[in-house]
This record gives sequence, structure tokens and C-alpha cells, in this order.
Amino acid sequence: MRKEINRREFLKGAGIWVAGIALGGCTKRKEDPAITEQPTVKPTATPTIETPTVTTKESIKVETPTMTVTPEVNKIVIEGIILTNVPKEVDSNIVDVAKGEFENKTGVAPHIFADPGGLLVGPDFGYEGKENPWGNNPGGWKTMYESEGSIQGISPVNQEVIRWAGEAYQNLPEGGFILFSGGQMTVELGKINIKMLDKGPGHNYFFAARGLYPDGRQDTDRNIQVKITDYIPGHIEINEYQSKKGTNLAFISEEQLLQKVTTSHSSGTNCGAEGCSTLTIVALDVNTGALEIYNHRQEESNSLEKALAKAEEGWQLVYSNYREVEK
Repeated sequence: MRKEINRREFLKGAGIWVAGIALGGCTKRKEDPAITEQPTVKPTATPTIETPTVTTKESIKVETPTMTVTPEVNKIVIEGIILTNVPKEVDSNIVDVAKGEFENKTGVAPHIFADPGGLLVGPDFGYEGKENPWGNNPGGWKTMYESEGSIQGISPVNQEVIRWAGEAYQNLPEGGFILFSGGQMTVELGKINIKMLDKGPGHNYFFAARGLYPDGRQDTDRNIQVKITDYIPGHIEINEYQSKKGTNLAFISEEQLLQKVTTSHSSGTNCGAEGCSTLTIVALDVNTGALEIYNHRQEESNSLEKALAKAEEGWQLVYSNYREVEK
């Protein structure tokens, strides 16, 4: 059964907007004070995308360069982002991108973001009334239940702020995704290392990754442990989108991405109360090694509607290893 969630319903789900908020992780110096289904979206039943035969652990070993020689051989530097052991070129025919019933309207990382896609939501998701929705929102909970895992309530399991110094670890779930937000960070996924350097005040990073596709077998573990370092404690948010019941999650919802983009630009607290004007997205598919980097700049808007509209425009693809980048 499918249930339409229109833009009005989606934006009234303030639990997504507030509880699912992206840390506008513009980098703070250590001495500084301490300080996401718009047009009709069908989140209830994210269809399964077929797992290409090449998307196995073995295929990653073939596509991804190894460190059998000096590390510098496998290093690429793109605008302050250092990629180590990321393939320099990936065959676009083996990369799953949004098509058919999946829509990516912005063109931003179509191998990661599309609708219908996975959502993390608050308890007022789908509520249309004008009273306090807590404990009085059967429609939203029914929609979540019918989604079979595509829509999940926000919890300490799938969303957390790293408040301690040093290093942290996060699971990249088999059949799922992760999405991090912060002013600087280094992430390690097996042999792949991505270092996102501090670009100064007013800038934030999103790092998103698709996990390995499920193999359909019990007692096999295709989760990936992600190590996170070089972050500012209290200024990095991590989100985990787990696999859909019985299969993989097709994409992260593009509408939720746009909410988080708008939040980063307008009310992410790490740049003060007004957010960060610039944002960089690094998006990786570990099945194939496909990776893209985007830049976006957005000034403040005096309304949520205008801010969301601006979030759809002005994206610059600065790097891709599976399709051509326009100069």
C-alpha cells in the first residue's frame, strides 16, 4: 500500500526539520565558543534496485587501487579534499543512478540521492493538525510502519553528535547509507581514506556513502566500519540510514537532503545562528568506488519556501570519477 505525502504534509513534519537537523558544521577554532518529501513524495515503499553482478567485495578490490606502491601514487587532491585509494575512473555502466521511478531533480549525486528514498523523521511526521502532535499522530506512524523500513524514526542509533575528542567509529550498514555533517573531518572506509580539510569560517561539509549491497545470506556481514578523525568535537553530526526490510535501501531521499542543505545554509549553529554560506558534498558508493564532489553557495532567505527553492539550484560539480565534468 502506498500513501501520498505531499509537500504541505512533509514540511509540517517539523520533527524532520528540527530533530533531523544538519549541523551547519562550519569549522570553529578550538578557542571559539561552542557555538533535514516536499513535492509529492512516495516514501512508504522504496522499491528495490537490482544489485549489479559487479557490486561485490571482489569487484571493489578490482576497481580500487591498492597500496602496494607508495601512497602518493593513489592520491588525488581536489580543492582541499584529499582522496586516497579512490579509483581515478569508474565505468558509468556499473554505477546505479536514479532512473525510472526514482527521480533526482537537482542532478546532485544521483548515485546517492533520489526520491522515493530513505527518511529519518521525528514523531510529528505527516501530522496535519494544529495541536501538539506528540501522542496524537496515528497517520504518521501508520505511514512509517507501511514503509517497511524506508522511513525510520530518529533515535540515538541513527543520529548522533560526536562530542568527544580523538576518533569515532560509525557503521556503514549493508544495504544502507551514512550522511555526516561537519566543518572538517577524515573518514576511513577500509583502504579508502578521504580527508576534508578546514576551509575556514562559513563552510560546511556533507559526506555521504552507500554501503555494500546485501548478499541475501544469513550469517554474512557486509557492514563496513568507518573511522572518523580530524573533527571538532561537538561540531559533527552522523546519520545512519539502515537497509529496508528484506532488501537494500535504494537511495537517501533527495527532499531530505535539500532540507539539510537549507538548514546548513540558514540555521546550522556552528556558524552562529545564521548558518554557513558555502557547502561541499562528497558522495561515495563503496560498491564501485564511484565518487563525486559538489560545491554550493546560498545566502540567507526570509522564508523557508524560498530557502528550499534556492537549495535546488546553483550546484557545481567539481569532480566525478564516473562521468564528465563540465569546465
